Amino acid sequence: MKTSINKFLITIILIGGVLFSIQSCHNDESINDDRTSINPSEYGFFHNEAINTYFSKTNSKMSNVVIPSEVMTIMYNEVSKAYPDRKFDFPTNITEYSTNLFNGNSIDINNFNLVETYEHMASYALANNTVSLKTVNFINGIIYDENSYVSDIEYVLNKINDFKNSKTDLTTREIDELTIFESTLISSSNLWKLKTVTSKYPCYPNQQIILADAAGATVGGIWGGALLSLLTDHAQNTTANGGCI
Repeated sequence: MKTSINKFLITIILIGGVLFSIQSCHNDESINDDRTSINPSEYGFFHNEAINTYFSKTNSKMSNVVIPSEVMTIMYNEVSKAYPDRKFDFPTNITEYSTNLFNGNSIDINNFNLVETYEHMASYALANNTVSLKTVNFINGIIYDENSYVSDIEYVLNKINDFKNSKTDLTTREIDELTIFESTLISSSNLWKLKTVTSKYPCYPNQQIILADAAGATVGGIWGGALLSLLTDHAQNTTANGGCI
């Protein structure tokens, strides 16, 4: 009888220990969840922070062979360190994700094509249901419109407003995606407004970067959009004497 009681007490103690461990894990998760997630209207601000912290960390230097996972990891680590109370999305396997997003684990800046890269990013996002087709079609209309590259951002902002006003069936998700596009467009224009090199094409190089920022952030998140921006700037400086590519 005494042996049975002892076994029963041991079982109770073991169960209690397991329950305590589970509760402790839940408490740890709750602590992590106290961080505030990024809302769509903040994408532009943190996009700029990602680029500025990358430039600061690397002394504004970028190799002609870019490893997307390395650049995105640097930006994520530096921004997370600067804003520990904010919760940023970041893939568990960044190498696999960035390889799929940018269609390769490395990018030769001399062969970089902005439109083709954006198109692949958009296709990948659509295939994984992280962006709506309606939003991508709208952005495509901006990217393929030559006037987008020879006008200030008001031209694009007006297109965003016209699109919102003409569509009464936009979902909450699509409105958020348009907000990300608009937020990044505005913040990016403040970041790159000093780049005023004359291009051999009918295109303002800073406007090309700004559009890359906004489109990239909408289909590739803060880190994907910031990297597309950095690639565009680097390709302009390396292959086009600062002009459009």
